[in-house]
Amino acid sequence: NQLELEKMIQDEEVLVVKIKGKVEGVLLFENIGVKSYARALCIDEEYRNNVLGYVLLVGYLNRHREGTNLFYLWVDSENKEVLGLHNKLGYKEDGLVEYIFVGWGD
Repeated sequence: NQLELEKMIQDEEVLVVKIKGKVEGVLLFENIGVKSYARALCIDEEYRNNVLGYVLLVGYLNRHREGTNLFYLWVDSENKEVLGLHNKLGYKEDGLVEYIFVGWGD
C-alpha cells in the first residue's frame, strides 16, 4: 500500500538503478532486527535478461552484510529466471510455497 511504500522510501529501504535518467530497476526491502526481507524486485522488461537484477541483489546483500543474520526473498515458484538468480547468489529454498502475506490494521 502507499503508506508502506512511503515508509520504505523514508527509511531508505529502496535501491534504484537508473539508465540515462530513467528508472529501470527497483528493489524494495525491509529490515527487521537482524533479518532483512527483499520484498519486490522490479526490472523494466527491456532489461530483464540483463544484469540489473543481479546488480540490485548484490548491492542489497553487500549493503547489509554487517548486522544481518538472515536474508529472505519471496519469489513466485514459477519464475525460473529469478529462482536461477537467487541460486547463483547462494539462497536456499526453505520449502515454503504459495504463501501469501497479508497485512491488516490501520
